[in-house]
Amino acid sequence: TVDDSTDTSVDDSTDTSVDDSGGGDDVILTDSTFGPILSDGEGNTLYLFTSDGVDAPTCTGGCASAWPAFVTDDDQVHVGDGLDEGMFTIVDGPNGAQLSFNGHPLYFFAGDSAPGDTNGQGSGGVWFILDAEGNQITA
Repeated sequence: TVDDSTDTSVDDSTDTSVDDSGGGDDVILTDSTFGPILSDGEGNTLYLFTSDGVDAPTCTGGCASAWPAFVTDDDQVHVGDGLDEGMFTIVDGPNGAQLSFNGHPLYFFAGDSAPGDTNGQGSGGVWFILDAEGNQITA
């Protein structure tokens, strides 16, 4: 007989991978006047800040009040249809574990009051919404 009482599983408690295999989606594509854009699972628009480095968020203080980081306390992020899970990472940001897409740390805009709002689009020439490939939309 085989002794299967020994646990050979891997502890993934520090796993920062992305998974689209179950649960609610943390990130989805939402239809907008700009085409499909990146949103959280409830349809709130996500933005990139062009002053950030690759996977290096820099928005703090007053900036973070107007542009709250998309932080997560999960070790995995669930993505919706049309998104490539391999393009997402969780990075160590000044406000906690922040979600990044295609190298762009993600933020919300305090001036968006409802899902689907894109009031922050183009703000200051440095805040932009993202398409399904993780590129800024400037139109």
